Amino acid sequence: MSGWTKLFSSIVTSSVWCEDHATVRVWVAMLAVGDADGIVEGSLPGFANLARVTVEEMRAAVDKLSSPDPDSRTPDHEGRRIEAIEGGWRILNHGRYREKAQAKEGSRAPYFRDYRARKAAEAEAEAARAQDAAKKAKDAKQKTQQPTVARNTEERGEKQEEGTDAHTHARAGQLLDEIACTSCGRVGFLVQSPGRGGNPPGWWCRNTGGCGFNFPLDHAPILKALTPGARKAIEDQISRSQAPATRTKAESTEDAIAEGIRRAQERGVILGGAA
Repeated sequence: MSGWTKLFSSIVTSSVWCEDHATVRVWVAMLAVGDADGIVEGSLPGFANLARVTVEEMRAAVDKLSSPDPDSRTPDHEGRRIEAIEGGWRILNHGRYREKAQAKEGSRAPYFRDYRARKAAEAEAEAARAQDAAKKAKDAKQKTQQPTVARNTEERGEKQEEGTDAHTHARAGQLLDEIACTSCGRVGFLVQSPGRGGNPPGWWCRNTGGCGFNFPLDHAPILKALTPGARKAIEDQISRSQAPATRTKAESTEDAIAEGIRRAQERGVILGGAA
């Protein structure tokens, strides 16, 4: 990742500035490419090419920068400037000079560092609050739904029981197309005949597949096999057909006139005068 490195002017009076040009070049190159933690990634030949030195000069520079320097102004690590790590090197005094650069008057690095930390903490706290609110809402919804679910389950059970009772009651008998003809024994051919051509209403076994036999409406084997509702309807129909006919007022009047004419004729009287 590209970036920039604070290069203090005091480097020109440091002990490393007194080294050969290859060592100085390698050191400045490491300062330029090191990350925020002072990590410099690269192989020895690859970094030699980056610093524009030979591999031998690179090897010698690494050896010098990794060795104690009694003349170094930084007593930490006995004056060593780098140490070898997996994949490259670590600049040992990088953190010290980074803090020194950020502590200079006018530097806003500490402010932005604190600002980022504060925002990260606020975001984490907000996420925790949102998660807690979502959990509470879910728990409240579940509590609200539990009575509804129980009530719906109870209602479904009651409806199922009602449906079962109704079905059992409705199927206490048989439908007409399920009753066998008492003449030929075939099932599915009985129909109710309304009565035509002087024939009274009854039951008929259709010719197409059946025997064509006619049964009276009160034929006991068929009535007993019917469902309760159908049987009651047929019995009501039979009762109505057997009840005496109620004569209308007009019919009664016509009969009375006819009877009067008949009696007058028997007495030898013609309407409008004597015979």
